[in-house]
Amino acid sequence: MRRLFREWLADCGGTQELVDSPLITVLYELVFAYEGGRAAGDDVVPNIEAGTIMRALPHMVFGYTGAFMWKMQSSMGDTIFAPMYLVLKKRGVTFKFFHKVTKLHVQADELVSIDISPQVNLNVAEYDPFRWVKVKGYQHPLPAWPSEPRYKQIVEGDKLKGYNLESFYTTWVDTGKPVQLKAGDDFHYAVLGISLGSFPYICDELIQKNSTWQRMVKHVKTVQTQAAQFWMQPSFDGLGFTVPGAVVGAFTPSQLDTWADMTYLLEDEGWPPELVKALAYFTGPMQGPEQAPPPSDTQFPEKSEKQNEAVVEKLLTKQIKILWPNYQGTAQIVSSYLRYNIDPSERYVMSVKNSSKHRLKAGDSGFKNLMLAGDWTDCAINMGCVEAATISGMQASQKISGFPKKIVLYQNRII
Repeated sequence: MRRLFREWLADCGGTQELVDSPLITVLYELVFAYEGGRAAGDDVVPNIEAGTIMRALPHMVFGYTGAFMWKMQSSMGDTIFAPMYLVLKKRGVTFKFFHKVTKLHVQADELVSIDISPQVNLNVAEYDPFRWVKVKGYQHPLPAWPSEPRYKQIVEGDKLKGYNLESFYTTWVDTGKPVQLKAGDDFHYAVLGISLGSFPYICDELIQKNSTWQRMVKHVKTVQTQAAQFWMQPSFDGLGFTVPGAVVGAFTPSQLDTWADMTYLLEDEGWPPELVKALAYFTGPMQGPEQAPPPSDTQFPEKSEKQNEAVVEKLLTKQIKILWPNYQGTAQIVSSYLRYNIDPSERYVMSVKNSSKHRLKAGDSGFKNLMLAGDWTDCAINMGCVEAATISGMQASQKISGFPKKIVLYQNRII
């Protein structure tokens, strides 16, 4: 944990050719291991602690089931979170959408209250987040989590269009009556599943009162990320890339230097086959501040959008022919979707050198009625991924209720 991965490899006899190889570079890119979001080609030393990656690698190489990696059949909202939501709802869990946590209050070693700001008012008894979509091969429609609210269920729906309620920097003024949940009256235990990037703003009391929180916020770093998706008129064969279903990294010193062939999704998306023949997803770190700016910086999203567009333009005009030698310009792009993850809770949690020892365990928050959950906690993996978040959630459950009795990977480590 105290060494950089490449330093450790070299000290163990790794040649410079191995240390700088694309195979090793890909490991850094998988976890966005560039502080400040700088790209692999910039003057920056990528940062990931040796112990964390060497604990994860044996599980990845020797512990997978069926395939080394699996591709999802839709977005994470549809394939990961929608099934979880439906199962929990069926079990009686109450969900409150459009409720923004603004502050956690503590006294001594106890969480005493949580401030919440309802962003809108509903004109229905219970908000339904899904659009149900017919998908080929399935008898019944499947739940799809849309990228915008379902405005007809919201009193202020017409006014809300054009605002992004998920943005930390939104200029929307919350219209609901503020809520304060109190320990003993409204909850016995609270589970903090919001990501670490938000803590300077919502957990400042915890940070002030507890030195372990101070160290965690200081030493566990986060980074902005970005993505681009392109629906292409030519096939990848036509573009000059002939390996079907590829996932490729380290192909160029770009901030979008990891990409995946996602063409298999086109059939479910309903594109006419003569119009769109290929689908590409790109992702990578995004250069920016080490901590998200305050919500008063309402111009930050616009600046980030322009920055993301500039990175995409550079990729398409100067770098893409390394992958697609027959690419002829943007006229071959039927549609595109660009994304930049800049909000505090969206920032990717890194695994920089000497950071794992400062992570808190799910049941060791320092406040007796507060449990922790997320890939930022000290779990079996200590890397930003769904598996780490899931394990930490199970650890929080285990601490509260004793269930589950066994957590795979955490209690059965290869290393």
